Amino acid sequence: MSSLNIERTLDLDFPMEKVKQDIERTVKVGAYAMHSQNDILNTYRIGKLTGLETISMNVTLKSLENSKTSIHIVVSEKIRNSGHQVTVDKMIDAFLERFSKALTGAADEELKNVSAGNKGCMLTILFILAIGITAVASATGLF
Repeated sequence: MSSLNIERTLDLDFPMEKVKQDIERTVKVGAYAMHSQNDILNTYRIGKLTGLETISMNVTLKSLENSKTSIHIVVSEKIRNSGHQVTVDKMIDAFLERFSKALTGAADEELKNVSAGNKGCMLTILFILAIGITAVASATGLF
C-alpha cells in the first residue's frame, strides 16, 4: 500500500467568517463529521464515512486581500486499491459542491439533496453481504 496526498486549493470571493460559517453548515447538513476545529489557526479536520471506512480531510483557511479567502484541502490516504483514489476524489468533489451551494445561500434542504459522491456503495455492500450469507447458509445446510 502506498500513501497519497490529494490536494485542492481554491481562492474564494467570500470573507473568512462567511467561509467558516458555511463550512460548519456544510458539515452539519451534509452528514460529515467534524473531528476537530481550531478557530485560531483556521483549520478543520472533517470526516466522511465512505463504504466501510472514514476518509478525513484537513481543511486550512487563509484570509487574502479584498475580503477573499483561500481554502486548502488535503486528504492523506493509504491507497487500498485502484478505485480508492477515485472514491477520495468523489468525496472531496461532493463536499465542495455542497459547500459552494452553502456559500451562495442555498437552503439546508437543498444542501442535503446534493449528490453524496458515492451513490450505490451501500447497496453494493448489502448485495455482497446477502450473497455471502446465502452461500454460508447453503454450505451449512440451513437452506
